[in-house]
Amino acid sequence: MIVIPDPTKSIEEQTSSVLKRMLIYGEARNQSNAGKLAVLYVAHNRSVKLDIPISSAILIHNQFSCFNISDPNRSKLMTAHKDDPLTWIICHTVCNMFDLGLTKDPTYGSLNYYNPNISSPSWGKDKNPKWKQLAVIDNHIFGVA
Repeated sequence: MIVIPDPTKSIEEQTSSVLKRMLIYGEARNQSNAGKLAVLYVAHNRSVKLDIPISSAILIHNQFSCFNISDPNRSKLMTAHKDDPLTWIICHTVCNMFDLGLTKDPTYGSLNYYNPNISSPSWGKDKNPKWKQLAVIDNHIFGVA
């Protein structure tokens, strides 16, 4: 069964299963499956480090831009399964493989990532001497700030 958002609930009220799929869709739908998985692992790694549920890590304010109120991707999250069903199913499948323990972390423990073609965050490699780059997957640079 394909996991989809509950239309009677806000994004913040969705289940962890839905939020993980929204995260992949909102942040990495145009990336390879490895890139999709990598974004999910960043959320997982943060949840482990902070000892909080992955849903809480996903929803920390300003951590994943697709959940920001001002981000144009946010409005797509609730209807992605209808508007872009093939991509949603791919995100769903990547998430299922993660949930079943069939994957390994392609980011090597990364807690951060960014697309250098879109932004150069203050905590990224160009501005933070403590930045440790761990992987480059598709358009994203992964590491620890």
